[in-house]
Amino acid sequence: MQPHWPALLVVAGLAAWTVHAVLPAHPAALGWLLFSALLMALALLAARHRRAGAVLAVLVLDMLVFNVGTDFNTGSASKSVLDGARDGPAQRAYRVLSAQRGDGIPERAAVFGLRPLTNGASVHGLALVNGYNPIMAADYLQMVGMPGEPPLRVQDVPRTPWAPDLDAPLFDLLGLRWVLASTAFPAAHAHGDRLFVAERRSSLPRVLVPRSVHRHGGRLPDAAAFATTDFREAVWLPATTRSACADTQSGRARVGAVHYQPDRVRVDYQADAPAWLVVNEVHAPGWQGQVDGARLAVVRGNGLFRAVCVPAGTHTLTLSYRPPLPWERPRPLRP
Repeated sequence: MQPHWPALLVVAGLAAWTVHAVLPAHPAALGWLLFSALLMALALLAARHRRAGAVLAVLVLDMLVFNVGTDFNTGSASKSVLDGARDGPAQRAYRVLSAQRGDGIPERAAVFGLRPLTNGASVHGLALVNGYNPIMAADYLQMVGMPGEPPLRVQDVPRTPWAPDLDAPLFDLLGLRWVLASTAFPAAHAHGDRLFVAERRSSLPRVLVPRSVHRHGGRLPDAAAFATTDFREAVWLPATTRSACADTQSGRARVGAVHYQPDRVRVDYQADAPAWLVVNEVHAPGWQGQVDGARLAVVRGNGLFRAVCVPAGTHTLTLSYRPPLPWERPRPLRP
């Protein structure tokens, strides 16, 4: 059998890129990658010669090396099925949250001690402020303080200068509506056995139309000033942001229908002059704005969110996500 040279060239290129990306920051990890490649080569060699025993030996060795200390779930899988008939706390929490879903940008929940929901929320389209659902960027962790594996109790929520508690304005911007936990906490009501739920009523609209701008010189806004901001009237932007929108008394905008998908948001609006629209979903490189075929810059607003200076008139703003490629350089866009 002749080797497939294009495939080998692709694999060699990927291997070279992996070495380039991993070696400077994690030199020790390169050894494990090479060891894994050796195991794969042995597995392929054994498979070509139909040596079932050799293949089994390589697989066992691979599991022993790369899964040391792993706990395997040998219990009932029904505990993890959120939409099943089982009356467990995670299933009841799922029913509470799924009943709130609508067509617009979803409001979010925070869950504690409900691991099936922490793991499965994204699969079922449930928006969380903690767990694996939000983008775990460094800025998000610095401001919100929520780790990927949340604490078991609400009382143990990490504190940050921007989010000293769950009543902080930052959680209003994130659209935090529900707090659910497997243990009791202040202001919560019991929903059967081992499920406690509290509703926050201070969440802000998922799309804001502020008319003034505050500037911050660092990566994030000052925490003390941030906490006293009226986000319906003002937006925090990096000091280097330039746009057609005035810093004071920018255009008045009225938001109409909002259509939401995880990688695409459409906002109908009407504005009497260039105006700011702030979509309260977490920003990341790769988000692009467009109005009537013209691309618009999406900038980081209020530390974490998507702010766009939109033109006057009646239009639809479309935000879409396209992952940036490593070799692409961002092109300057008209703000």
